[in-house]
Order: sequence, then structure tokens, then C-alpha cells
Amino acid sequence: MFLSIITPFYNCFGTIKKCISSLERQSCRDFELILIDDASTDVSTKHLDQLVQSADISIQLLHNDKNHGPGYSRNRGIQIAQGDYLLFLDSDDWLHDNAIHTLKQLISKHAYDCVIFDYFIVSSRQTLRSTVEKRNQGELKREDALLYSSGSVWCKLYRSSIITENNITFPDIYIKEDMVFNKLALSCCKNIFYLEEGLYYYKIHPNSLMHSEKAYDIRNDIIAFQVLAENLSQYPDILTALMLRELLYAGTLHMLCSGSCKKDISAFVSGIKNRYPSCLTHPYIAELPFRMRLFLFGIKHRLWRLLYIMAYLKIKCRR
Repeated sequence: MFLSIITPFYNCFGTIKKCISSLERQSCRDFELILIDDASTDVSTKHLDQLVQSADISIQLLHNDKNHGPGYSRNRGIQIAQGDYLLFLDSDDWLHDNAIHTLKQLISKHAYDCVIFDYFIVSSRQTLRSTVEKRNQGELKREDALLYSSGSVWCKLYRSSIITENNITFPDIYIKEDMVFNKLALSCCKNIFYLEEGLYYYKIHPNSLMHSEKAYDIRNDIIAFQVLAENLSQYPDILTALMLRELLYAGTLHMLCSGSCKKDISAFVSGIKNRYPSCLTHPYIAELPFRMRLFLFGIKHRLWRLLYIMAYLKIKCRR
């Protein structure tokens, strides 16, 4: 079998029907869908059992004994996956009708360890977004993939053996578990290809985990980076760059958004600066999006009013 698609879900029967329908329309049927019910409390469980029986694609449906979060659920899916490749699909998203055919055709010409492809953001309109910054279609160096590809696991096709043989799993956190998994997986890939083609549709959902209060829990940022630091020590420069984006920027912003006191935020920033003394002069900062450069500028010069304004705008945009 070419592909195993892994989709965890929680209380989302209304949206997951569209997700499954997009797979039933695929021109290539050489895949299985593994659904993991993360202890839903709505009608999802009852109706999905019926939907699985009537679907004309191969579906395995697992049920968690309690709500564990997407990382735990995806790990369960990996354990039973039969495909040569893995693809993670969120329950409120969907694939282009020819996505699997396109990916299989590419793999048939060169058995890449990972294929990264672009996506559409779906809100009031569809907008094509790049999954890899500052690089064009073609083979990617491992270091470039680690540094310039997005942290999400969707929009990426992984060779199953790379994941299982290197014991790569999602950490037990609610946010950024996908970023950690993706970086660890890419660090083990020898052949990586970037396909500049939108094959994935990402639906902005106001009730998703990324828009909940859990998204501001600084413990997620700290644990996520600890796992990276333990496993990517062979890439010290890349690790520092990831720290700037995933810990110093994101962690400080999340503390501001959650209402942490100024003293605790200052201590958090000082701890990072003590460990990485020259981090705020790192050349990677120049390659970050403007909002991140501005925020790190505010940290460097202790411009608290600027930082609080940016945190306020972050919260406002999420609403």
C-alpha cells in the first residue's frame, strides 16, 4: 500500500464528513484512512461508525479511552499504519482531488524520504500559501528543510520506515507537538523534495485547539524546545535559529497573551539570553517575517509597550 492517512478528531462530525468526502473523490485509491476518535462527547462516535461502514474507501476507526490530544492519537495511528508513506490530515481540512495521485507519481520517479507541498488557507476566500520559505521547487538540503519549512505535519509526506525505525513520536503536549515531530523526522531524512503545488486545504476554525487558551501555555513551548535541543545537538546553528522562533518569540508572546506578570516574563527572557548570549544578533533574525523581527527588536531593547501592543493584537486577531 502506498499511503496511510492519519486523522485524529474530537467533536467534529460536521467537518470530518467533508474531509472523508475529499478522500472518496481521490483519483488514486492506493491508501488507507486511519481515524482516531479522541473520546468525542458529541454525535461523532455514533455517526462515524455508520459512515465508516458505508464509505467506499479503506477506513480503520480507533477510539481513545479518554481525551489525550492530537499527538497521542497520531501516535496510535502510526502504530497500525500499513502504508509505505504517512500523511497527516486534520479533521476539518481536506485534500485536492488529485493529491494522492500527484504524490504517488512523484514518488514513483524518485523514492524521496519526505515530500513537502503547498496549501490553501480557507476562510472567506482561498489563498495559496508556501510551506517552505525562501526556496523554490526542487530537492532540499536537510538543513534548509529544517530551517525554512513550516512546523506543521500536514502538507508533508513521510516515508513510514523513517518514522518507525528512528522511533519518532509526537511528544505529550497539546500545542507544538507537530512542530517537534516534523523537525525530528526531517533530521532523519536524506532525500527531501519541495513541490510548489497546493494539494491541501487548511480551514481556519475559531474553535480549534490552536485558538484555545491552551495555545498560550508556556509549558508547551518549553517542552517542545527541550525535545529539539536533546535530539538536534548536531545542528547547533539551526537549533539557535529554531530557539529564536519557537521559544524566545513564541514563548514570550504566549506569556504576554496569558497575562503572566512582567517579572516572570523578564526572568524567562533572561534565562534564554544567558544560555544563548548572542542570540539576538543571530543572522537568521533578518530572514524572519516582519512581525517576528519587530517583536524580537522589542525584546532586545526592552520595549514593553510595543510587546504588550503586539500581544493585544495577537489576541484580537484570534477572536
